[in-house]
Formats: sequence, structure tokens, C-alpha cells
Amino acid sequence: MASYARRVDPGSQMIWALTPSFFWGALLVGRALAPFALRRRHETRVALGGVSLAAAGVAMLLLAKTMVLVVVGAGITGFGLSSVFPINVSLLPHWFSDAATKLSGTIFSLGNLGGAALPWLVGAISTRFGSLRLGLLVPLAGSLLMVLFYLSQSDPDRVRN
Repeated sequence: MASYARRVDPGSQMIWALTPSFFWGALLVGRALAPFALRRRHETRVALGGVSLAAAGVAMLLLAKTMVLVVVGAGITGFGLSSVFPINVSLLPHWFSDAATKLSGTIFSLGNLGGAALPWLVGAISTRFGSLRLGLLVPLAGSLLMVLFYLSQSDPDRVRN
């Protein structure tokens, strides 16, 4: 995020170095607010809204021409992703029934694999094609795939609103 911000606005002094803080700060705020949203909405709806918001944040980053839009996009992305992991963990028994306990270690490990592999893939694509914007299509595609996943998980009998 910082490298991208520096490329968008090279004259922004050191603000580009703070850009990841906006992502992580928004992620923290979103996790604090998630319980309030979950009181009113079903888990999959909150997660669907979150990944949709994250996709919009990444799209904003891709279109950004100023540091303000980069900072806002980073914050929107962090806020959108804030509740996805905790909701996914809570839904493991729903998705895997009795096997959830046995699979939980594997699923946690795979979650870490994504955190290691996706930044590498963004870098590999941006290096190959000479554009960090093209590399950022990876998290955008991932967010959109998660939108499709949550749309497929809607359970009309359990939806609160």
C-alpha cells in the first residue's frame, strides 16, 4: 500500500508511508463495530457487505490520482475486510458440520498461506507487467470472488434482514 501511494503521488512527502496505517486503523474500527452490525444482520450479509465494500475500496485505489483518494481507498478496504475473518471462523461449523473441529487447524493454516501468497502474487504481476495497478487487480478479483461466494451462501430461512 505504501509503495502504491508513493507512486500515485511522489511529491506527498512522507504521507505515503502512513497509508497502511489507515488500512489497519479502519480494520480495527470495523472489528469494534461489527458486533453492532451482527445484532441487526445475518453473518453472511455482514460479510457480503464487507467484501463488497473492500472491492469498492480496491477499485478506488486503482482509480486514485491523489493521495486523499489513496488514503480513503485504503480505509474503505480495511473497514470492509474487518469482519470477514471472524465471521468465517464462526461459520466453520455451519459449512463443515462435524468435520469443522478436525479441519479448523488446516483452515487457519490456509488463511496464513493467503496472507503470504497474495502479496507475492501482486508483486510478481506488477513486476512482470510493469504496473502495480495491474498487480492490485489480484485483491480486487479476490474480493469479487468472495462476493460471489457469500451470495451462494445465503440461507433464506436464517436471514434476519
